[in-house]
Amino acid sequence: MFNVNDILEIAIDQERIYKERSALFPAGTVDDLRNAARRRMDEALVVMEVMAQAGIAETPSIGNFHNGLPRQHQRVRIRAGAKVHSTHPALRGHGKVLSRAQTVTVSHVYDGYVNIHEHTVTNAQVNWAGTGGYWHWTDLANVEV
Repeated sequence: MFNVNDILEIAIDQERIYKERSALFPAGTVDDLRNAARRRMDEALVVMEVMAQAGIAETPSIGNFHNGLPRQHQRVRIRAGAKVHSTHPALRGHGKVLSRAQTVTVSHVYDGYVNIHEHTVTNAQVNWAGTGGYWHWTDLANVEV
């Protein structure tokens, strides 16, 4: 689970790495680790802002901050109360809320994304083939591995 303090710790740690690497590789030089640390720090600051605005105290995953993703073909449990979206014509656009938990086999997993320029967060997503061959997906936060 992540809370704002956890994300702040990540941002501080990444800032430390960025400053250390910047001393070794100043502006005008290329250093992938320095650049990755700066990007991760900026992402953490945006995630903190989004969590504060949305009133999220704690979450198992937000954007690309999570404790690992399920693997393809892995069986996972989708929690009761999860909002599930689908390509099924009756569910397209609005999805449905599960009244009971459901076990599915993961087909695809999409890592979350933090847009540091627009200050938006797209959460990681788990996809699976459902009844009738229609695709279904939900937020990673709704998944129990």
